Amino acid sequence: MSLAEELRGAMGFDVLGVAEAGSYDAEAPAGHRARDYLPGAASIIVAGFRRPPPSEKENLLAREEQIAGYLGSVRQARETLLRVASFLEERGHRAYPVPYRELPRFIQEGRRETALRLLRSALDRPRVRQRADRLMHDRLSYVHLAVRAGLGEVGHHGLLINPDHGPALRLMALLTDAVLEPVRPPKSRLCRPDLYGYACARACPSGAVRSEAAGTDKLACLRHFLELLSGGEGLLECGRCMNACPAARFRFRARAGESPP
Repeated sequence: MSLAEELRGAMGFDVLGVAEAGSYDAEAPAGHRARDYLPGAASIIVAGFRRPPPSEKENLLAREEQIAGYLGSVRQARETLLRVASFLEERGHRAYPVPYRELPRFIQEGRRETALRLLRSALDRPRVRQRADRLMHDRLSYVHLAVRAGLGEVGHHGLLINPDHGPALRLMALLTDAVLEPVRPPKSRLCRPDLYGYACARACPSGAVRSEAAGTDKLACLRHFLELLSGGEGLLECGRCMNACPAARFRFRARAGESPP
């Protein structure tokens, strides 16, 4: 049994992929490479658990359940990441857990509505926007690490799409000097936005996902999040692009190699 297989069995991951650190570093800009954080890094491990999709219901009970599930999956990812590091260190390898940064990490229940309004209005100032934009772009991209580790592809909405679980994964990543065999990326193309009328862009209430350009405007997403909070929604994420993604449905993923249904 390989070290990666042993690791997956010990932690009970739904997915686990491996990338060679140099392959990621070759395309990443300076300051955003694996070996900038762990000199001598040989492998990148990306793993994850399936997470429940955001609730489409608007009632209070659904929101409370969503918040509990959201916080639970984040806590599980962080705790497991430290267990993975210990697992490798006990076997004589160096390990660097890649910190997981939530987009609204500084917002929890109990914030005053006035503070939320001030924060939302501050995003209109160029300097604040530039600073916020830098803070929200991770030093190491979980999505691109996962792609390199063979776990899927980047969707039009900027989320990872996995062949088995679609966009519904809570990921974690770790750098190590252990030499592990890389995982080949899947061959199927799962994201076909033009054939589905850019469903993720049409579902986005903030314009953060657009049909004319791939990726997510994180500041627009943050602004919408603040509006939800100040309006008393109490949501930790919107998730409409995830729910609208055709790849969130098993039937679509099962036929990814064929013509879209």
